[in-house]
Amino acid sequence: MSRLRELTLEVASRYTGLRRSGKAWVGLCPIHRERRPSFHVYPDGRFFCFGCLTHGDAADLLSAVEEVSLGDAIRILLG
Repeated sequence: MSRLRELTLEVASRYTGLRRSGKAWVGLCPIHRERRPSFHVYPDGRFFCFGCLTHGDAADLLSAVEEVSLGDAIRILLG
């Protein structure tokens, strides 16, 4: 498993439950409220939400959920 994928799954798992679906991990989006899972983490470590159309990697996800700048999110991940 790639380090980027591990990191994205780790960040996503802090905020939502994920289950395996094929090659991706699927769950409720931690960025917006929803009833049906539309949040996917893919094998390359990127995520995409089909509900709010947010996408990116672990830093982008942390930035969106915690409402901090991308630079602050990166510092948190490196910290």
